[in-house]
Amino acid sequence: MAATFYLGLALWVESSEKNESRRLTALLKEKSIRKIAPRIYTSNLEEESAVIIKRNWFCILAHLFPNGLLSHRSALEFKPTSEGHIFLTYPYASNVSLPGITVHLLKGPSPIPFFDNLLIRFPLR
Repeated sequence: MAATFYLGLALWVESSEKNESRRLTALLKEKSIRKIAPRIYTSNLEEESAVIIKRNWFCILAHLFPNGLLSHRSALEFKPTSEGHIFLTYPYASNVSLPGITVHLLKGPSPIPFFDNLLIRFPLR
């Protein structure tokens, strides 16, 4: 659970590592960070959770849903819908509500390596 820094804001996603869990607990007790959603913590103690999550949705989803594929409308617009919906193709289907956004996980094939760090969706349409 390393902190991710984006625009001067530290975000943490909870991990199963004991040392990191202890560190997170200590930061919470010190009131240096706060929980803004399940498994998500921030050093921003003033803004509403929904505002923070909407501004950092891509960073948060990358940690919560590794190798998720931005898909459907989200792949075209690269942002949540005006109602706060994000669509990801993932190994299983589920809807996950976070303050300010709803993540729709749609079951589908994972992207496959193409060349170096380039991925493709398969089968091709």
